[in-house]
Amino acid sequence: FVAASATIAKAYFADGPFPNPKAPVDGGQKLADYRGEKLTIHGELNKLIANVTLFRDGAGMHWRTDGTTSGPNAGCDRPGTGIETGGNLLGERLAISMLRDIRSTYRESLGTFEFRSINGNTVRF
Repeated sequence: FVAASATIAKAYFADGPFPNPKAPVDGGQKLADYRGEKLTIHGELNKLIANVTLFRDGAGMHWRTDGTTSGPNAGCDRPGTGIETGGNLLGERLAISMLRDIRSTYRESLGTFEFRSINGNTVRF
């Protein structure tokens, strides 16, 4: 459940610009400042979900449509990435349920968890 792991990371780490991103140059021998689209922490976690989802399809563990059939808000900030699928939504729901349980039973204050879900809705508790 890559979506469950990414959801937990999104809950604990605030979204924002990815600090000082680099890109390979000279055939991968050096790194230079990245100059493409703005990268965000949660956006990169969503890309991780998409990549693992498509890899498991390519590995023959699922039908390709399991990883590419998605709703209109798939990927939230990158529509069409294919992360709004049944297994990923289930993993996200399980992580949210676990985080709520931990928050209600933990002795120390954990503050508020807030992030955008796979389908684009704001989750806050």
